[in-house]
Amino acid sequence: MLHAIEDMSSSLGQRLKAIVDTEIRNSLAHGTFWFGKGGKVFWATNSYLEDVTEMPLYKFWMEIKNMNIISIAFIEVLISKMRAGYFKI
Repeated sequence: MLHAIEDMSSSLGQRLKAIVDTEIRNSLAHGTFWFGKGGKVFWATNSYLEDVTEMPLYKFWMEIKNMNIISIAFIEVLISKMRAGYFKI
């Protein structure tokens, strides 16, 4: 989806990508994260669990919440544009 947005508007695509394409996005999408003792979260860059990174639990929740807010806002704007007839379906 980000590639399509970048094709339509390079500057908007770059700004949106910087917000939602965070370092933990891929591990969330593919389930390569886990919780450890002491309020820590670990995630890996791939399914082989390579390049493991550690993050405090509170920061992990903040990252997820920010991604959630941006995604919902983006979907709401798209829906309103579709209802207004900006896109042909």
